[in-house]
Amino acid sequence: MLLRLVLSSCIALLLVGNSAHAQWSTIKGKFTFVGDVPVPAKLVCNKDEKTCCAKPELSPVDESVVVSKDKELANVFVYAIGPVKKINPALRNNLKPVVIDNVRCVFKPHAAVVWTEQKVEFKNSDNVGHNAAFGSSTQGTSMLIADGAKTEFQFKLEEKFPKPIACNIHPWMIAHLLVRPNPYATVSAADGSFEIKDVPNDEEIEYVLWHEKAGVLKNVAFQGGKTDDKGRFKLKAAKDIDLGEIKVDAKENLKL
Repeated sequence: MLLRLVLSSCIALLLVGNSAHAQWSTIKGKFTFVGDVPVPAKLVCNKDEKTCCAKPELSPVDESVVVSKDKELANVFVYAIGPVKKINPALRNNLKPVVIDNVRCVFKPHAAVVWTEQKVEFKNSDNVGHNAAFGSSTQGTSMLIADGAKTEFQFKLEEKFPKPIACNIHPWMIAHLLVRPNPYATVSAADGSFEIKDVPNDEEIEYVLWHEKAGVLKNVAFQGGKTDDKGRFKLKAAKDIDLGEIKVDAKENLKL
């Protein structure tokens, strides 16, 4: 009798676990670059040179298109632009700030996403002052960050597309931040890969691809479909989805 109860309990727990897991899926893929890899142009560095550009090999360069030696494309934004009805409650546990640092007068990372329930920590690892000016018509802000200091800010309103962050003290500095009302947004890593986790199953969601150089990425093919002329596509998950290799053409998509 005791053995039967133990077995029944284990089966019940297993079913609950499987049911919980079945509510959410992961969407992933990898961006690759088609064309000649651009050589990053050196930017004009004419202030606080000892910190920002004393060593030529560490001087700031144009990061609007970042491609690895293996032609992997970084900093592509992938996010739900349509409404999302369900959000996994577990994603609200232990929310940490999104950190944007200043390192040798360059924003790190160059591209980032933040959920409106998260804070952004603007950090300054340099020994000179910076400011972070967020270019939005609805919630624009400019924060002075002293050397070695940090400050937090929480954006309350969503942004449809990524917006620039600039440093008015060092005008070559720029990054992009996307503020969304849900956690279903990400940016491709240095190896071109991305993942959006805990996407609700059985809910059709519209996504968009966006890149700093071109804006929305139109007519880009992936495994099972392609974006439209607004850079959008719809997915309805029932299990984990791999969009495979997503080729972004230098001329056709990025207008290089």
